Amino acid sequence: DREFFIDIPKPPMSKQLFAQGDGFDLYIDAVRYLPDNCSISMVTGFAASSDMVMFGRIEKEVDPRSPSVFNPVYLGRKEFRWDASKEWDPTMTLMIQINALERPYPIDKEIEFYDPKERDLSDKEREKKRKEKEEKEKKEKEEEKEGKNKDKHKLSTVGFACHAIFLDAESGDQPDSKTCTEYVLNEGSFQIPVHRTGLQKGEALTERSLDNSPLRKCCSVLIRLVRAPRSQDGLQVLTAKDIEVEEEELERLGLLVRPKPYHLGKYCSERCKPTPMESFLYPSRLEREKTVMPAATAMVQSTGVGELTGDEERALKEFGVFETQRFSQKLKGVRKKVRDGLKTPTTPGLINNSYVFESTPEKGFLVAVDGMDGVPSHLGYGWLGCLVSTFPPGSYYNSEGQIVTEVKCVTDFDFKSDIREPRWLDGYDRWVGVEAAPSGMLCIIIDVRVIFTQQMARGLFGAKKKKMENFELNQMGFAILPVWDVGEHYTVAGNYQLPLYAMGPTDPNMGVGKKSRWTGRATEGYGPTADFLDILYLSADKKGSIHAGIAQALEENIIHAVEGVSVNARLLDGTRWGEFAIPFAAGGAGPRNVNRRYLPLEGKGYLEKEKGKPLGVGTANGLKEEQFSEQNKAMSEQLLSGLGIPETALDISEDDKTIEKKEEEGGGDDDDQD
Repeated sequence: DREFFIDIPKPPMSKQLFAQGDGFDLYIDAVRYLPDNCSISMVTGFAASSDMVMFGRIEKEVDPRSPSVFNPVYLGRKEFRWDASKEWDPTMTLMIQINALERPYPIDKEIEFYDPKERDLSDKEREKKRKEKEEKEKKEKEEEKEGKNKDKHKLSTVGFACHAIFLDAESGDQPDSKTCTEYVLNEGSFQIPVHRTGLQKGEALTERSLDNSPLRKCCSVLIRLVRAPRSQDGLQVLTAKDIEVEEEELERLGLLVRPKPYHLGKYCSERCKPTPMESFLYPSRLEREKTVMPAATAMVQSTGVGELTGDEERALKEFGVFETQRFSQKLKGVRKKVRDGLKTPTTPGLINNSYVFESTPEKGFLVAVDGMDGVPSHLGYGWLGCLVSTFPPGSYYNSEGQIVTEVKCVTDFDFKSDIREPRWLDGYDRWVGVEAAPSGMLCIIIDVRVIFTQQMARGLFGAKKKKMENFELNQMGFAILPVWDVGEHYTVAGNYQLPLYAMGPTDPNMGVGKKSRWTGRATEGYGPTADFLDILYLSADKKGSIHAGIAQALEENIIHAVEGVSVNARLLDGTRWGEFAIPFAAGGAGPRNVNRRYLPLEGKGYLEKEKGKPLGVGTANGLKEEQFSEQNKAMSEQLLSGLGIPETALDISEDDKTIEKKEEEGGGDDDDQD
């Protein structure tokens, strides 16, 4: 259907009280708008009381006749009949868990770092290693083509949904106590929202248990609750288990109620009214269905559980999802293949949130440069700031600093932070309308600039610090933060620790353990240079990754990693405002989960801290707290004037004014597994 949302009010509450001898049928019909990184899926539903006493469970794989894996149809049905040993509990709630095979994406591949030991290899050994790498890549491509990559499709949890099974006959709300004696079945067809995380430990199960969990945007479940029919004399509740008849007869008896297509407006959507962000995203979901609509069966081979036979393919075309005929015997084999593809020996983890929606130019992405780690205590600097820009185009560096319109600055320096772990307080800045390279690559250049305000002066009584008349502005180095790697445009959100690079080979005077003053000056000028950016661009185009370009530049001594020094940054897609909200703060506070995938192989030194008592940057420079604000202003002006950058580079565009901030409150979890 072409309707992404139909506003349907709640149906009238049943007037017929639910008694202990009654029963009901649960139908899980479909899920609407699964994330982009889903293939074949399944639903698991269970009914339980508020204190988690189980009353029944249903598990159903996607119907192989579903026209799209993103809008899967399940046609799941589960009978709930009265058991004299376990009376109905008025607090009963239905919880549904959606699992799907998660498709791998280009940026998930292992990053190949340059190993300095390769310099010692002979030409013969180097050639052997190159051929082994080529053979491995060739084999992986063949296996992917033949569908032998099941291990690359892991079963992950998309989200959870809750729905009240009974309502208080007087108030119309879900009963919160077992003592409620007059209640009715919450009958009807419902569209219920999907949340990213499930029930918290020790929390009571209710329809509202997931309200504080972030929404799985645009995703919802279509369910129905139907009162079980009784025999003609009204004495017995009917069950399909006792009747061996065709589906048409089950329908006549009321034991099988067929679903209606969504566009007919039969599902109450009161709990699924779109947020402003969802209203923005829904059209992209519809557009996706126009261009990419893989049928569920088309994904079977890709998961490595076997190809479809000719008879199975023909059977799929002969039976529509909503037709009343029983499942063809030939299709039962397809169902088994789908079920086999969904089996896993381990508990599924949460799906990667970074590949749920493709990035859009309108909402862009957000970057926060929070600070640095591993800065040598003997550096003796007075202030640090950053130039932040995108590559491509990298105009500032390709023009040797002449084009400054695309540069943004990070300047709100935290003078209370330790000199070895300096921090900035600017927070997120939004980038919109940015275009990637033809290969799909886009990255952020974080250019760290340092200002020295004091120098050591020798006198009759020894050396001591003396304020400089003319401040010295230098570059400490730069970091590269990939926003989109080669391929599709998905912003891989996270809290990142990035290595700091500088141009040229390693300078012996720049090591952390050296006692000489480190000015941060690169051995071959400031960077990144146009030549280095060309290497990144060509690597993305020809080798499929910018990391290959960084490895090449390291091998050829075009750049070097500044030993033990790193930059802390956060990256977030514009559609996920409010997440990853915890900054890398002073005193070691910050997010618990830090992505260190871009650190070199020998990156142990990046996690080690220089010994010594904490020393604030302000204290080290003889500043009092009331002077911090003025000093920041003076240093920012020094940075801008020294580089010829306009003051507009200081403007921050954190949030999107078209999005209500309140819709994301409670959704900022820095521990998302992105």
